[in-house]
Amino acid sequence: MNSHSIALVVNHSHCTLPGTFNDYFSFDDIEGTNIEEGVVRLPYRVFFPRHPQWDEFNERLGAEQTFIFSRVLLSYYDAAYMLFSFTAKYRSGKDLANNISFEDIERQAQEYNIDDFNYSSLNYETFLGLYDSHSDRVLNSYSFSHNDLQELFWAMNMEKLLTSQGISYYPDRTFTLDEQKTNNFSLLTYKMLKINEVGMVMHTWRKLNSYNNSDFINNMSNILEFIEKDLMKNIHTFNTEIGELPVLQNLIRLASKTKRGFYFGLFNNSELLGFLSRHGSKSLINYNEMSNNTELKMKVIRDRMLRGIIPNQREIQYMLNVWHYTTSLIVTIWFRLKKQMKESSPS
Repeated sequence: MNSHSIALVVNHSHCTLPGTFNDYFSFDDIEGTNIEEGVVRLPYRVFFPRHPQWDEFNERLGAEQTFIFSRVLLSYYDAAYMLFSFTAKYRSGKDLANNISFEDIERQAQEYNIDDFNYSSLNYETFLGLYDSHSDRVLNSYSFSHNDLQELFWAMNMEKLLTSQGISYYPDRTFTLDEQKTNNFSLLTYKMLKINEVGMVMHTWRKLNSYNNSDFINNMSNILEFIEKDLMKNIHTFNTEIGELPVLQNLIRLASKTKRGFYFGLFNNSELLGFLSRHGSKSLINYNEMSNNTELKMKVIRDRMLRGIIPNQREIQYMLNVWHYTTSLIVTIWFRLKKQMKESSPS
């Protein structure tokens, strides 16, 4: 049996995603043993896509495209674990009522921490490597610069890109009610693989993992706009029997209508956010002084911005907390409500 296989190597010890083995990939554990049989944090970790033709990917796609495919698949695991973690912390039990208010969101944002969902998986060095399982080492490496734009193209078109190169796509399957749990990473990954829209949204959502991401507003706004349109145009692709549809509709309405001034009203405001806004080319920010405000309320922060006072670090983080928490609630409910099969007909 050949012990050599191509794999994606996460070439650092910072990644906190747990090890896993499921129907679509496997990932080394965080810790291993050294020559003295002591437990140590591994200096790198190996991610293996699982596919009947995996040994042919390098030949059919080329090393660079195989690298990109592997990173996108790992991003699905990152997003799946993020969904699992967020749901366990903020969606467990019956703690979210259908009439969740903006005040509830602002309260939660006080203690929220976006860094809790940063697993350092794809933001550091990765490369494609020929891995020998017998000697537990990488024999050859193929290094490429990762490309966010091309990875997004893959997330939106994975089936067509693979089948065009003679690689069979993942077959349709169903999951029993017992299997439909947020810790079933086969189920979560399947939905991303089989529904292009889900793969695209989840691939983008996982990028919202840092307070220092300059694309934060643009990515988040795209997610919210897309889900709003999906809900309006494709209601037949949602499982309306689960009972959470009113929650999702209420949250979308909150971000796009009732509290729009604190969401899209800011996202699109070039006079307040300048180049960070969705319409950043229109004007530069014209602020006169730095804020010393300690009252973390969206209205207070926005009103001070309108008076030419630039938000301080705590205020900026608080705004991002409000936006991230709201977006994550919407994404996790939307994901749950989307029907399993790629092609869904009205019920």
